[in-house]
Amino acid sequence: MNLVEYFIKCLRMKISFLISDISLTRGGERATALLANALQASHQVHIVSLYNQNKTPFFYVDPRIEQHYINTISEPDISKIKSKYGEIKGLASLIKKLDSDIWIGVGTYCSSLLGVLSFRDKKSKYIAWEHSNYEAASLKWRIIRKTFFRFMDAVVCLTKSDEKSYLVHFPKVAVIPNILSFVTEKVTDLTQQTIISVGALEYEKGFDLLISSFKKIASQTDWNLKIIGSGSKGISLMRQIQEAGLTSRIHLTGNTADIKQVYLSSSIYVLPSRREGFGMVLIEAMECGVPCIAFDCDHGPRNIISNEENGLLVRPSGDIDKLGEAILSLINNLPLREKISKGGRLTSREYQSGHILRLWVSLFKQLQK
Repeated sequence: MNLVEYFIKCLRMKISFLISDISLTRGGERATALLANALQASHQVHIVSLYNQNKTPFFYVDPRIEQHYINTISEPDISKIKSKYGEIKGLASLIKKLDSDIWIGVGTYCSSLLGVLSFRDKKSKYIAWEHSNYEAASLKWRIIRKTFFRFMDAVVCLTKSDEKSYLVHFPKVAVIPNILSFVTEKVTDLTQQTIISVGALEYEKGFDLLISSFKKIASQTDWNLKIIGSGSKGISLMRQIQEAGLTSRIHLTGNTADIKQVYLSSSIYVLPSRREGFGMVLIEAMECGVPCIAFDCDHGPRNIISNEENGLLVRPSGDIDKLGEAILSLINNLPLREKISKGGRLTSREYQSGHILRLWVSLFKQLQK
């Protein structure tokens, strides 16, 4: 490749993402849609999904981005072996057909699939893009990751903490946070007596801890709690709310397509996760001026929050009494809410698309040298 060809290639590349299912509502799908949309402005982008549970993506995907599906969920009786063989065969065919400069695997499984097939295509560069912290993976997935990520050209993780863990096993690791999903000039006025939390209703997100904490302080405040999201723990969380006698104070609202308005209509954001890969919801809340509280869990929040400057970190992680104290400290102290709101707004600027996009493009260029 001569110098002119190199610069043309860097200016407009063909970039393909491999994801389990772009139609779902999780953080990985959101981050993928945001990055793909941002890259589409200057590059040719494809999104390849292994499955297609819903007809259209929940998060906006630029219509210029071509979407491809390996399987559908229309065959519930298909055997696991047959399904995996179909995934590998279909993906191998698409890799050849698309002839991409860059392949990005979203998460451990998709990245491992690309690792399996990377030997068939020496022209493309392959990147494993992880969204959960290193230690969160089970032993099985750690073995799979260690086995197949070594065939990738680079591993991208979300925090400096995770970088140290990945560098033990892989030579090329880049830290690139997720893109802030929106920018707003409008911010909350901090007068709404509403606490919010957003995420999948799953064990690791710790909403049961938040409900238990709120139960302890409910009699000391008139504020209410809203939890936005869906997931397998929805029924048990509703039961917990009912048993606490707080159905009029704690609301499970399901998913929303207008998350910005949810932030703007609140005055405190709480992230009660037991573990967190990054915590983009913190950045979104900060962009809207919402003061944030988070457990100091591994690894995300401590990479974003400087305690009492742009948020509150609750230690030890999982302590519902300490969490309640932190919530009350913001409820009862408007100047502290205002201080943390301003600090959070400054922090959120570091995650706007222009800055994050430069980090990705810089990695692409390094891999193509």
